[in-house]
Amino acid sequence: MRISTENKLSEINTIENVNQSFFKKSHQLVFSQIGLSPVEHDIFALFLTSIHKDQWVDFVNDKTVRAPIYRFQAEVLTGWFNIDRKEIYATLYKPCLRLTKKTIGIKDDKKKHFNFLAMFKQISYADGVLTIAPNEFLMAEYLGVSKGHSQIPQKNFRKLKSEHAKRLYTMLCRFKGESTRLNAQTIKDLHGFFGLLDEKGNLKKKSYESVGILVSRIIKPSIEEINKTDENITFDVDEKAGSFGYAFKKNGRKVEAIEFLFRWKKNEISKPKETRHPSELTFDDAKVTLKEIKTRSRLPNFDELVNLQKHIKEMIFTGSEVTEENIITVKSLIAADKEIM
Repeated sequence: MRISTENKLSEINTIENVNQSFFKKSHQLVFSQIGLSPVEHDIFALFLTSIHKDQWVDFVNDKTVRAPIYRFQAEVLTGWFNIDRKEIYATLYKPCLRLTKKTIGIKDDKKKHFNFLAMFKQISYADGVLTIAPNEFLMAEYLGVSKGHSQIPQKNFRKLKSEHAKRLYTMLCRFKGESTRLNAQTIKDLHGFFGLLDEKGNLKKKSYESVGILVSRIIKPSIEEINKTDENITFDVDEKAGSFGYAFKKNGRKVEAIEFLFRWKKNEISKPKETRHPSELTFDDAKVTLKEIKTRSRLPNFDELVNLQKHIKEMIFTGSEVTEENIITVKSLIAADKEIM
């Protein structure tokens, strides 16, 4: 990935396959009211996987005239979308056209606030290069720097084929920690979350007023697809109704909300193998941490990540294979831990 700031314009050129294991999606974006097709979801995920707050420093400090522009070479696009180069134009044309017309609705029912913003200012494709110009008004949401974020494994996300499974997976990834819990979601909120509402807040299809249809067409298939795709998440069965992965919350006979019954395996949660003082961590510990990041066998804690960052230059000098993507991942994980702290 190369960054150019010539002519006071920041361009992020992604010239190699995107290997970062996850992308972040801010809490506001996770629960925003927007409907995307599967390919549109994957285009947005490609952008979010490539974005980092360091790329926006010059813009924030008024050293560039506009927000960074992201360019993705053909080699990246064919790998990300699993297509041949000759298929890029046909695959991306309509989804990109729709994305330029999409708005993100961020609302706060308690404060009676809402804000609708264009997702992107411009998307273009020419000579094998996809160019995305983000909306700088969404900088905080793109970067996930406020109110927490969802950390989404990008390979599993791309394996999901349905729009609604991608949406639900994004939401479930927001609640991986033992101290975080996803509350039961009202039927009204689920309509918005799954992109079933129009700009006026009305259902696009009246049939989704039926909870039975909402469950049979969207919720059950999404849970089943996620269950087959990601082995790190487990869905439970509701003891009363026998439903897999969800439970109804009723007021009398009326279903008012749905609770998702899921658990993440503990090795997905950032926990140390043992309690050690940061001063005790060594170069050999850094090598172990790097291996764990590459194999995704365990998510290191903050002190282990800082120790790895401290020894990266020495590791490269002594012949250890440390890729640019490894370095970016370490920086991102440290930044994420700092936000939580």
